[in-house]
Amino acid sequence: MYAMAGRRREAEELLRGLVAMRAHRYVSPWAIAMVYMKLGDHDTAFAWLERAREERSNGLAYLLRWWELDPMRGDPRYEALLQRVGLDKAPAAAAPAAASRWRGALPRRAEEGDTLHPP
Repeated sequence: MYAMAGRRREAEELLRGLVAMRAHRYVSPWAIAMVYMKLGDHDTAFAWLERAREERSNGLAYLLRWWELDPMRGDPRYEALLQRVGLDKAPAAAAPAAASRWRGALPRRAEEGDTLHPP
């Protein structure tokens, strides 16, 4: 959140804490990559995304759909990562353009009989 609010110093302090915490407990490399991405440090973000791939982080499931990754999508490293993760052959419905189209969308309204989102 600090990075999104333009509070770079606080975001960098949080990152140092998260990286240090990895020495004695699990901290998702995906989460660390997202902070670096928000800070505009795509080189370091890609390095952490690679660690996420090596650790099989569940965050990688969002590579195609997470609209906040839009700034990185044109980078050849993004396409290479999709290939290494096995998402390069995903259905067209999961394509990055579809993710961007839904930016800012509100959750749908619950309907009667809806088991996932009861009214």
